[in-house]
Amino acid sequence: MDIQSRVAQENEKLKITKSYVSIVIKNNKLWLRGTLPVKPWLKKDSAKPYQQFISMGKHGTLTENGLKYVLQKIKIVNGQLEAGKFNWDDWIVNETRVINSSDLKILFPRYIDVKRNVYSLNTIKSRLEQVNNWIQSQQFTLVTDALKIKNILLETKTLYSVRKYLSEISRCCSWAVNEKIIESNPFIDVIKALPKPKKQELDINPFTRTERDLIIDAFEHSKKYGCYSFLVQFLFFTGARPSEALALQWKHINLNEKFIIFEQILVQSQKHIQNSLKTQRKRKFPINDQLHQIILDFKLSSHKPEQFIFTNKYNKQLIDFKYWQYNVWKNGIIKDLIDQGKLSSYKNPYQTRHTFITLCLDSGIDAKDVANWVGNSPEIIYKHYAGFNKDLKVPEL
Repeated sequence: MDIQSRVAQENEKLKITKSYVSIVIKNNKLWLRGTLPVKPWLKKDSAKPYQQFISMGKHGTLTENGLKYVLQKIKIVNGQLEAGKFNWDDWIVNETRVINSSDLKILFPRYIDVKRNVYSLNTIKSRLEQVNNWIQSQQFTLVTDALKIKNILLETKTLYSVRKYLSEISRCCSWAVNEKIIESNPFIDVIKALPKPKKQELDINPFTRTERDLIIDAFEHSKKYGCYSFLVQFLFFTGARPSEALALQWKHINLNEKFIIFEQILVQSQKHIQNSLKTQRKRKFPINDQLHQIILDFKLSSHKPEQFIFTNKYNKQLIDFKYWQYNVWKNGIIKDLIDQGKLSSYKNPYQTRHTFITLCLDSGIDAKDVANWVGNSPEIIYKHYAGFNKDLKVPEL
């Protein structure tokens, strides 16, 4: 009988005896699973027990001897739980043995589990799980492979992405050092040795006024993507973050008093509306005559206050921005303009925000006012946009 069948057989027996835990196969090892007390170091909001795993360390092999070892441990766990004396400290040694290999394929998922109680679900999905998926697909994943990991990333990703991935891995290793799982974090020095980003890889790479107008005109005259013309113009003439624009409802726009209220964002990974902005609770944006006319050209009398302004043309649902960016923006309008020689290179749609800020500064608008409009601090405006406006300098106070 193979080990999977033996595990199923033993689990049936455990079910009959009303065991608190069962046996599972995870990462090619035997583990225990059951409703267990909260680990004291996780600082969870609720102290209520929940489904968790107990590692059997190097002894949890997929063999008959491994199974015998696990069954012995089950008796101990059941006894502790029955007496109300279960203590995670009795089982930490086993967990440490498992991840003492310094393999990021094991370390990083454990790091994610710890951070689930600290980071938002959006951050977990968009940052940590993205890095973890990459790690799981690689051959060299030991902490001591830090230089190899860096070189592999440099061959396949932009310098910006390399820095992002290595930073997340470094945070994981710093956590592992604090937990005494590994002795040191080599990724700290690896990140320090990274070359500085090339100019074209900087976050801020705005369009010129001419480029902006070319993109708007291309959207307006496109049979396939013309329905997104209003969204593109809105982004260019408000400097709003895409997540802020996509969450707007008609109730947020007051055409009589000429202002827009930004107070929520679309969280793409969860497909829901979050009732706060990235850096503030809400902000008020003034509508000038140019933007006022753009909105009037699009708004219908039948639009209801609760209706979302920017929706998918196919089903009128909220726009999947990643899909839109790749198919409509990158491989649609922008690709056509590059092919026609009207644009020299690709820039992501977030550059609409940087374009608005840069053109405002070029027009002599005070950095404090621009910061107010776009939801940044004046310090951020001075620090990150001074290079694009040669006349903008931090004042001597």
